[in-house]
Amino acid sequence: MKSVWVHAVLLALALPVAYLTWTRDPDEVAKRGAMLLWNASADEVAAVEVHNRVQDFRLDPRSDDGNYIWGTRTYRITTAEDSVTYAQLVMMRDSIGFMVGDVEGKEVMSLAAAPVAIRELGMAYDSVKKEFGFGPDTTVVRVTLADGVQEMVIGGMVFGGEDRYVIRNPDRTVFVVPGASLATLLGGDLSLTDRRFHSYAKDSIASLEITTPKGSKKWAAVGQIGSTVQYAPPDSLDQVDIAFSNMMGQMDDNGITGYRPDVDPATVTRILRADYTRADGSAIGFLELFTRPKPDGTPEYFLRTEHTRVIVQTYPEIAQMLENNIDRLWGGN
Repeated sequence: MKSVWVHAVLLALALPVAYLTWTRDPDEVAKRGAMLLWNASADEVAAVEVHNRVQDFRLDPRSDDGNYIWGTRTYRITTAEDSVTYAQLVMMRDSIGFMVGDVEGKEVMSLAAAPVAIRELGMAYDSVKKEFGFGPDTTVVRVTLADGVQEMVIGGMVFGGEDRYVIRNPDRTVFVVPGASLATLLGGDLSLTDRRFHSYAKDSIASLEITTPKGSKKWAAVGQIGSTVQYAPPDSLDQVDIAFSNMMGQMDDNGITGYRPDVDPATVTRILRADYTRADGSAIGFLELFTRPKPDGTPEYFLRTEHTRVIVQTYPEIAQMLENNIDRLWGGN
């Protein structure tokens, strides 16, 4: 009963401001009756780390090929109990790298630079930590800034809502933080992975050139039906190649199922490259399809685009469809 009353009182304190639209400008935050756990700008964040019992998760801003955020996730299943509790993780690769989506990346870096709290609840004593949901499976978020490292420990949910109790280290002050602002970060690679092949607008495509071991062939973009670009031979613009247009549309819209920075491009064979250009002839982007045999002899497919930067995978059925239709691009020759 004591636990219920504690949560009820804290919920009553939090509700008046829990549903405001949060801003991380210090003056605006103060006006709304909230506060910042610490205050920096997103461009000062050098790294974000999330650690819990079975997972290490890290986000690193990069600028080696444009500005983007690279994520790394590592799982540690070390006990029989964990292998049962986290059975879904056992089937995954122990470590993966991936690119973070633009919108999600900005949201997470904004949170990491200046976390907004709804209410300060005072110092956390060991005797009440359990009341706030801090235990063996507690998640720790560590943010590396230009002037040092900040850390917060994520506890349980506020009774009757989705907001979370958070301890700021090292002063051990407890805050209530909006759950919505933490959801994307705590979702890890499942919520942050950028699954797009391309980021350009499809109506900017003027032409497409396909290159395979058999040679190269060009098509002109003559419009769109829904999200599918319609292609026709450059000398017969009224003769839309419907089958080819639908095939490329399926490929471009299919999306990434996994990033594979562990795959060396030298160990796979390129069987197709698609180059997209604007009306002025400048390059928009590209898509490369690779394959290699699995141990059982069946083909494994990989892709790379101007947006992914590294080798990725998609649904194998779509990749195989593209390979199976390469001969048709040259009239079956």
